[in-house]
Amino acid sequence: MSFKQIGWKRLIIVVSALTIIVTSLLFTNNVAENIAEAEKQKMQIWAEATEQLLGEGYSDLAFFIIEQNNSIPVIVVDKEGNVITYRNIEPPKVDREKFFEKEVQRISKLHEPIVIEIGQEEVQYLYYDNSLILKYLKYYPILQGVLIIMFLTLLIWAFRVEKKREEEKVWVGLSKETAHQLGTPISSLAAWQEILKATVPSQTVEEMGKDVDRLKTIAERFSKVGSAPKLEMRDIREVVEASVRYMKGRTSQRVVYEINDNAETREVMISEPLIQWVLENLSKNAVDAMEGEGRLTFNILNEDGKVVVEVSDTGKGMEKKMYKRIFEPGFTTKKRGWGLGLSLAKRIVTEYHKGRIFVKQSEVGRGTTFRIELR
Repeated sequence: MSFKQIGWKRLIIVVSALTIIVTSLLFTNNVAENIAEAEKQKMQIWAEATEQLLGEGYSDLAFFIIEQNNSIPVIVVDKEGNVITYRNIEPPKVDREKFFEKEVQRISKLHEPIVIEIGQEEVQYLYYDNSLILKYLKYYPILQGVLIIMFLTLLIWAFRVEKKREEEKVWVGLSKETAHQLGTPISSLAAWQEILKATVPSQTVEEMGKDVDRLKTIAERFSKVGSAPKLEMRDIREVVEASVRYMKGRTSQRVVYEINDNAETREVMISEPLIQWVLENLSKNAVDAMEGEGRLTFNILNEDGKVVVEVSDTGKGMEKKMYKRIFEPGFTTKKRGWGLGLSLAKRIVTEYHKGRIFVKQSEVGRGTTFRIELR
């Protein structure tokens, strides 16, 4: 399944869910209005039956109508506000007057009272509340909306997991294919190195050999992407020093490298080749940002039980809104490259070593500090 297909499916599901919610709200609201109108008519009939019983005398039909109301809460009061009768309400045993007073105030906000005229002078007022089924019906769309939102959240989470799996396949496939493609020219270079030993100064061939070995290491790293790396206890200072030695020989002499070691504990469980790759990637980016001239500092320290390496440069820096974007696959500010270096670096640190890598601080024109935390 492609990313585009996942996007379309997600959009269709969201639109469908919103359609269901809106349709449900409209339908439920219509049903509730019909029920409310029916209950109002029942209360009017109830009031007429009460008028007949109290004004004209006993009537089987009127008595039957009054007795049939077993769902709608009713309170009948006189002109002075005294409660004459009530139905489908359970008042407390104490403070009944205050209870009925509050209930009348509350119910009057829902429905206008129905006037019951008994004789020429006596008047009563019928207050009625919504039935239990009407109350439930009004809350039903909210409950349904919450359930649909929960369902959508689970679906979106599932899509993200699926997308991550797709990205995993792309990463692994790209890395293994890169390792495979590098294999042939590396073997050829190694053979040419042996031939050159007889005609070229040994120092030149030796340096060439280092680069060939380096290419072998890079190819090996890419071939292992997607597989769980073997973690071993290593001194992080030695790893940093090895990365600096490699970078020094391949960058301008106008770049000054500095290592500040303030850590009491430097031992940490890592895959040395992978962490070296992360450090070298940060170093290359820093050299590019400094345009081949400046200071690159590695600070080693301990904090909250973690071994920390901070890589600081004196380059062009970046705005805060870029802090997270630079780790996204494909994002780059360079004219060359695929924008995968920092994304892969983050993957190595967070997924393979359960650590953190992020931009600690950066200022345009002043430089950037990346922070790596390892346990």
